[in-house]
Formats: sequence, structure tokens, C-alpha cells
Amino acid sequence: MSTRGLFFYELKKLCEGKVLLIFICLMALKLATLLIYSPPQDNGFNTEFYREYSDILYGEPTAEKERYILDEQERLANIISRKEEIDALYNSDKITLDEYIAYNEEYSAAISQQSAFQKIYDKYEYFKTLDDKTPWYYYDLDTAGFLTGYGADILFVLFLTVFGLRFWDFDRLSGCLLSVTSQPIDKIKLSAIRAAALMTFALVGSLLSFGADIFMFCQRCGAWALNVPLCGMAEFATCGYDLTVLGYMLSVLFIRTVWSLAMCVMLCLVHRLAVNMYASVAISAALILLPMMFSSQLPEPIGTILIGSQLTGSAIALTKLPQSLIAAAVTIILLAAAIRLIKNKLPSQR
Repeated sequence: MSTRGLFFYELKKLCEGKVLLIFICLMALKLATLLIYSPPQDNGFNTEFYREYSDILYGEPTAEKERYILDEQERLANIISRKEEIDALYNSDKITLDEYIAYNEEYSAAISQQSAFQKIYDKYEYFKTLDDKTPWYYYDLDTAGFLTGYGADILFVLFLTVFGLRFWDFDRLSGCLLSVTSQPIDKIKLSAIRAAALMTFALVGSLLSFGADIFMFCQRCGAWALNVPLCGMAEFATCGYDLTVLGYMLSVLFIRTVWSLAMCVMLCLVHRLAVNMYASVAISAALILLPMMFSSQLPEPIGTILIGSQLTGSAIALTKLPQSLIAAAVTIILLAAAIRLIKNKLPSQR
């Protein structure tokens, strides 16, 4: 069998009906979970007032918008600061009950608006610190809530880990390779072909997972939010790249995909070192899932070189894209060299 034919045969084994059915079910579970579950937001202010302010200011900052913000700040401050004075005037019968009631209604509205306006004013101050970026006013609460939790697709990574390891043991468990070729196969060549098949599966799976992410984002935040500048959210002030929300999500996909390929090579190495499937899963979980879950607590440079932490795509937000890509390339090279070294030390199995 030719190398190309063997590649497609290995890919077909990986994409057998049961595996694809489980993958589809996991993606459906992911969508259902995200559609049903909406994380609670304790913003500490009236979100409707914040939305109204955001609609008024929508777009790039201008001199007119700056005047509106400064005038609104002064208006609210004047209303709130007069509380004691108005109380004293009413108690001394210098204003009528109707005037007192009218002021208290205005005061209550100002108190409700002030906390929402403070976030707008904080954004106004934050925008003044930006250099070489495009600030943009918009209602960002849902968008920020989605993107701050956006990272690795844990269900997909778990699926790829378990079924990737199972894929390496497939022939040993079933002996199916004997049914398709009568010629001895170079084990190193076969491993490379299998790694290529697993990488192809990981690439396609990453794209499908990303499609689910985009669908969920549009359902929750609206398709229009894909084109707004990322720097419109102070939560991403540390991101050094001038990206739109879609650009950010694509960059995270790119990082996740590159490190998914590194993970496929690592799974091959784990399979060669571990004594059985259970040990392989345990080692892989320790090297992938645990760093992924605790990526924010990992110090540098550990966070840059661990596959699990980089699968979250956090290199984009932390402005460490070049370091992440270099680390991924070095990781793949070292893992591939380790696999080849191990195989060369084994007895010849041609």
C-alpha cells in the first residue's frame, strides 16, 4: 500500500462511525450547554442605563461625545450633591412638597444612572491611554462576558486525548493492519503517518469546534459584535494587538490548533512510554487537562511551554504570540525526536 493510501486508511480508522457519533454528540452537548446556561453577571449597576449610554456614544470617540460625557458627569454630580440642601429647604418650608417630590424623583434617577455612567466614564479615561489602537464605544457586557471565558474547548481536547490514545492502540487491539497489507511496514514511517492522520483529525475538529463557538457567540451577543474592536473592552487592555473580536477569536483558534498538533505528537510519545491505556490517559490528563484548568495560575515561562496552558489560547491576550509559536515548534521537534529515539532503541521491527 502506498504512503498516501495508508494515510487515508489510518484516517478512515480514526473517523469510524462510532467515533464520529461521539464527537457530534459532544459538540451538540457543548452547544446545548452554552445556549441554556448564561453565567450570572453582578455588574453593580443598572445594565439598561449602561446600554442607553452605550447606544448614545456608539462608535469612535469624538469631541461631541467627550462633551456629552463631561456634561453628564457634571449634571449627575450637581443633582446628587444638592440632596442635603434640598432636604434643608423643605424642612424650613422654603420649597413646596411638589418641588421636593420632583427633586427626589430626579435624585433617585441620578443615583441609578451614576453607577452605570461611572463605567462609561472609566472607559472614557481608559480610551485616552490607548496608543495605536481604535477605541470604540458599544454595549460590551455580553461580549466581554463571553470572551473573558473563551479559551480551550475542554470537551474537544478530552475527546482528542482519549480517542487519540485509543487510535495508537487500534491495530494492537484488532490486528486490522494485517488485513490491508502483506508487506512489512517501517514502524517509524507508520507512526509518522498515524501522527499526520491524527493531526488532520485535530485540525478539522478544531474548525468544527470553532464554528460552534461562532454560532454561540452570534446567538448570545449578535453577529454585529464580531466586527467591533477588542480594545473597546478594558478587560483586554493587556492585549497588545489591535484586533476586532472576530480577529481575536481567529487568533485563539490559530494558537489552539498549533498546540493541538503538538498535543497529537505528545500523545504518540505517551503511548510509547506508558505501559497501558489507563496509564496513557492518566499521564495525558496530568500534562494537558490540569495545566489547562489552572493556566491562569502558572508562572512564566512555564505557561508558555506547557501544552495544556497554551491550548487555552491565552497567548493572544497576554501578547505572547511569537513566544507561543516558537515554543510550539520546539515542542513538536523535541517530541518527534524523542519518539524517533525511542523507536531506534527498540529491536528492528521491519
